[in-house]
Amino acid sequence: MEITEPITRQEIDRRNELEAIVEKNLSAFVTVGMALRSIRDERLYRETHDTFEKYVRDRFDIARRTAYQHIEAASIFENVRNYAQIEILPARESHVLPLSKLEETRQIEVWEMIVDTAPDGKVTASHVAKVVADILGEQIRKRAKSEQDKTRQSKTMPDYLKELVWQLIEHVREARSNKISRAVRNELRARLQGLLNLLED
Repeated sequence: MEITEPITRQEIDRRNELEAIVEKNLSAFVTVGMALRSIRDERLYRETHDTFEKYVRDRFDIARRTAYQHIEAASIFENVRNYAQIEILPARESHVLPLSKLEETRQIEVWEMIVDTAPDGKVTASHVAKVVADILGEQIRKRAKSEQDKTRQSKTMPDYLKELVWQLIEHVREARSNKISRAVRNELRARLQGLLNLLED
């Protein structure tokens, strides 16, 4: 068990201040995310709780996933605000969370694309989700094509196996494009792992 130093009066005051921010601004995602991140990173919860996750559940009645989602949304907002060459910034958590599926440098470029293509100049959550989905779909398509090309160029694999692998890659790409559920993806991963196990000596 980790031994921690007692919390100071100054830290308690800071925690109280940050808690007030979270309570008053649950809809202001950037402020909330930054406050939660500070509470977590500075371990200001340690007087009453041994983990951040238990603290946010007891103190604010929010799940661990929700707390981390607020923190991630604030971090993405800061990234876009600091580096995007554009005045329009995300206004809601639903504007930034789809960007979490992209690398940090790509988030900036994609946000600028979102603003440039927003219908009537108005950024909406559905537009953000569509642009990100299109980009992820294109990335999946490129990765699938690369794997198919490698399969075709193989010098050791017999043609009938090349064809089988090529078709499998195509089916997986189509399934990803059709937004298969996480449960189906996990099941597919398990079956593919089973196939790999068959190849073991």
